[in-house]
Amino acid sequence: ESGLYVFVDVYGHDSFSMAKKMDVDGYKIHSEDLLNTDFILEVCRSNKIVMIGVGAAKRIEINELIRYINDNISHPKIIFMTGVQTFPTPVEAHSIKEVIDLIDKYSKYGVKVGFSDHVEGDQEEAHILPLMALSGGASVIEKHFILDKSIGGPDAHFSLDEKEFAEMVKAVRITEQMMGKVDYEMTEKKKKSRQFSRSLFI
Repeated sequence: ESGLYVFVDVYGHDSFSMAKKMDVDGYKIHSEDLLNTDFILEVCRSNKIVMIGVGAAKRIEINELIRYINDNISHPKIIFMTGVQTFPTPVEAHSIKEVIDLIDKYSKYGVKVGFSDHVEGDQEEAHILPLMALSGGASVIEKHFILDKSIGGPDAHFSLDEKEFAEMVKAVRITEQMMGKVDYEMTEKKKKSRQFSRSLFI
């Protein structure tokens, strides 16, 4: 009813067994489990969306993982989540080019790419980075959310509160519209602007 999708973090076979009993839309596997390929394969066989953290992965590890999955499952629903696993993450440690590169390398396998942002929540960059990732082709933005920062907690300082999160979502939706599409057809607005085109006659 609210339009929200529910994902569960899973850490190993036991937690996945518990998560399967819940009516969720998908799962997230952290980069710490990237080499646990049998576990990842088990989760991917759920036929639900699986986010896999690759922020701490070597390229050869990602290559071997995607080959292993595709050798055993047809059309897996995978999203590679990239982002530096440092909390909070210094702004200069991020790389939007990595988002673009992952899309370029793995979209042929049907893989989508998301961006995990752990920049300090009160920094201006906490709102800019998600928009840059979206412009780079990211399909998912991961951002930590907290109702009240004053309650503290391990991720309070790089989370967004309700107001900040709403502002970020609004900016993301506007950016999605601005991304537009490749279209060289003559719209009415384009035709109108061409009335003022200059021509040179010799």
